[in-house]
Amino acid sequence: MNSYKEIFIETSTLVDFTFKKEYRDKISAILDEYSVKSSSNYVRMELLRGVIGYLVYLHNKIFTCPQWSDAMRAVSRLSATPQRHRLGTVLEALQQFWTEVEAKTPKEIQRESGEMSLSDYLREKCSSFLRVSIRRLWRQYEKIIDKKLNPMDCFIDIQPPMREGDMLAIPARTCEKSTFECKIRQFFIENQKSFDSVRDHLRDLPEENVDNELKRHRQSLKEILRLLPYRNRKISNKEPKMKKCCWNCGDSILAVVTPEDATILHHNPRHYNPICTAVKQQSITY
Repeated sequence: MNSYKEIFIETSTLVDFTFKKEYRDKISAILDEYSVKSSSNYVRMELLRGVIGYLVYLHNKIFTCPQWSDAMRAVSRLSATPQRHRLGTVLEALQQFWTEVEAKTPKEIQRESGEMSLSDYLREKCSSFLRVSIRRLWRQYEKIIDKKLNPMDCFIDIQPPMREGDMLAIPARTCEKSTFECKIRQFFIENQKSFDSVRDHLRDLPEENVDNELKRHRQSLKEILRLLPYRNRKISNKEPKMKKCCWNCGDSILAVVTPEDATILHHNPRHYNPICTAVKQQSITY
């Protein structure tokens, strides 16, 4: 372990460490090399409006559908919508759940289900699995992270999902529901040189290296920086357009939040590598 080195954990890394066995050992080995593990409240915000929100959707869909097959039919319809991130997360959760169930023998299932139909058994077991998964992911942040950064006062009153009868509810899933206005404008002002560098570097990337997500990132970053000098233009979670711009360029925000002498751990070199190059930020993937 290097006693003087810090590693910053971004959103997808925390998800992969919590849920994906194929990555857990690799990530753990990397983390063991660093004495300080840091992250940002922005990561928790991304978790809540992303993966956790999608798992809550699946949990509640299972309860509102009368049969397991109805819930799976509702999930299949996501493929006809723009919700590809939600669909991917839901399918991964179902695959992990099914890995647990398929190891059981018919006698074990009979003992556990009693007089339940197979549909009700699957609905009960999957909903329990999802509640545990959501708690694990939320608590993993507190368990792993020993240096919590939030220079922009991002969603400082964020709360995890809560039980409401058989359903799960998120008190405020996205940051505009916060009772506090964030200071993302001031954060951009204080770090404008870094964000200018990212904007310029992304602008100059060959177009064949720029996917739709990176295009949205590039455009949103350009828009925030364009409006920054105009003090009468609100740039915060209380302005819908600017809130979405902030979300679109989250990778840049996390790269800039990362302390200068720290290394950012990620699993998205296509997006993070050019950003880290622009701000001269060390990074490592797995």
